[in-house]
Order: sequence, then C-alpha cells, then structure tokens
Amino acid sequence: MDDAPHPAEPPCPACGSAAGGTHLEARERMFGLPGVFAYRVCAACGSAWLMRPPRDLAPFYPSDYYAFADDPAEALAGARGVAASALALASTSTSPGDQ
Repeated sequence: MDDAPHPAEPPCPACGSAAGGTHLEARERMFGLPGVFAYRVCAACGSAWLMRPPRDLAPFYPSDYYAFADDPAEALAGARGVAASALALASTSTSPGDQ
C-alpha cells in the first residue's frame, strides 16, 4: 500500500478529484491467471479502480462467467458465490507486516 503522490496521476473517474489516494496491488485469484494489478482508492470519495486495465479482458471473463447467465437468479447466485469467496479469502489473508 502506498499513499505517496504519483507524478501525472489521473483524477478519480468517479468524482474527478485530483486529491490522490491509496495505491494497492492485487493478484487475480478467481481463475489463477498471472499478473499483479494496480488499483487506486480515491482519497475524496473512496472509489477504487484499476489503474491500467489489460487490453484483452477476455481471459478474465470466460463464456461461463456468472454475469453472462441468461437467468437473473443464476447470475445473482454466481455473484453471491464470488462475494463469499472474496470475503473468505480476505479473512484469511495477512498483510506483509504480519508475516
């Protein structure tokens, strides 16, 4: 996590603030794909966004991705499963200082 100012940082896409914010890095864990992704959390509104989205998002959204379901109940069940998995992972993760 990094709160230091970054040169030529774009404004928040949600509120337009140039106040900076917290920088985070995360790995994709749903499909086991490689890579580290940089996110920023806006200091003004709290929105988070991916700083440099991959050019090709297809590997992250396969044809059976839950949001593509024709049945809204199936899509909602998939979203709940993803949220439950993320919460379980977050509750077992440690920060670098805890290791």
